[in-house]
Amino acid sequence: MMKFNLSSRFFAAAAIALAGAAMAPSDAFAATGATVNIGGTVTTTLNIVATPDAGAATLDLSGGVKTPKVATLAIDTNNSTGYTLTATNGDMVNGTATTPISYLVSTVNAGGAAPTAFAANYTYSSTAANAAGAGGRDLYIQYTPAALQDPGTYAATITLAVTDN
Repeated sequence: MMKFNLSSRFFAAAAIALAGAAMAPSDAFAATGATVNIGGTVTTTLNIVATPDAGAATLDLSGGVKTPKVATLAIDTNNSTGYTLTATNGDMVNGTATTPISYLVSTVNAGGAAPTAFAANYTYSSTAANAAGAGGRDLYIQYTPAALQDPGTYAATITLAVTDN
């Protein structure tokens, strides 16, 4: 029986030694490659600046259709699909007048000819990214004061918004 116990112990010790050797680090089992995950975030650079023209606050309110340029818009974005510009129309009013002066809006490329089409709640969409200073637009309004417009000082605010496409 002792022979059996001795050989059993020998085989058990050998098995433990082999298992330990298999788990030990060895040049034969060293990794030959590795990976590193990298990444980052690019934030949007969508901006709009509206610079009113000198005559924007002193519009001609005599009768007849008027289409003055009222501002220059500087728009830039890093979005490769461009941006959408929305300009809201409204009414020029004074505190005592009962006859407001409604206006429509439009834009053209900076320095371009005055537009011929105007819209309520005007929308313009670009189709590409543009650098700062390269996305200029001129903002125009179209309005027709009444022949006998109430006297007074009229004012309104055009709201402009840009969103990435």
